[in-house]
Amino acid sequence: MLAGLGNRIKESNPDIPFVTTMASTTPDEGLVSASAGASLMVVGHGRHPRAGTTGSTAAAVAAHARCPVVVVPSAQHSHGAEGEPNTRFSGSIVVGLDDSPECDDALSFAFQEASLRGIPLAPLHAFWMNPQFLPTGDPSDWEKIDSKAQSAVNALLARWTARYPDVKTEPVVARMRPPEALVEASRSAELLVVGSRGRGGFSSLLLGSVSRKVLHHVQCPVAVVRRGQLAALHDISVRSAEKPVCDGPTA
Repeated sequence: MLAGLGNRIKESNPDIPFVTTMASTTPDEGLVSASAGASLMVVGHGRHPRAGTTGSTAAAVAAHARCPVVVVPSAQHSHGAEGEPNTRFSGSIVVGLDDSPECDDALSFAFQEASLRGIPLAPLHAFWMNPQFLPTGDPSDWEKIDSKAQSAVNALLARWTARYPDVKTEPVVARMRPPEALVEASRSAELLVVGSRGRGGFSSLLLGSVSRKVLHHVQCPVAVVRRGQLAALHDISVRSAEKPVCDGPTA
């Protein structure tokens, strides 16, 4: 199977150097171990036991890998949703956004990808509040909350938009529970980018119940970028090139 895969890669991408490796470990152990020196890890998500890429493997790798991980749903999995997708995210990268430090690496990754691909970036902040807990119960309370959230999102993005002036940014504030908002956005997005250990609904992403819900229903590739992974990648690239570490931001 591995030899056949190598032949297909060589035929379809003759200019890209590659090497195939077979590890005598469980799939998740082998992939997590390989991530220590990798820039990016890509795993499939679906029921492919021969290849070792089941949903549990993808979740384990995303939670423990030393580098960013892109989980790619199978074609059948990514076209299984009912109804028409929301087209507002078509052709865009969507990044889950909150105000935690853990979000910085995910934003850096998302902005860099959008710049490289030349496509828009949609930072998505989702929140939900029981209407019973609105200050006055008046519908206008939602408008005040939305406006406050939008201002906070714009403030969080200011330094990133200044750093990446070539990236068209279209921030979105969604009055939804974060898992549902992320899954809905993934139905038309090119790529979904999430961090981990953020606040609210993002706090357990790829580490608990939220992760399972997103991974089981996501409709596009999802990049999981955990705090510190981009800095570690920078150290790896500097050591391999034998150059001094620069003081600027890494991506």
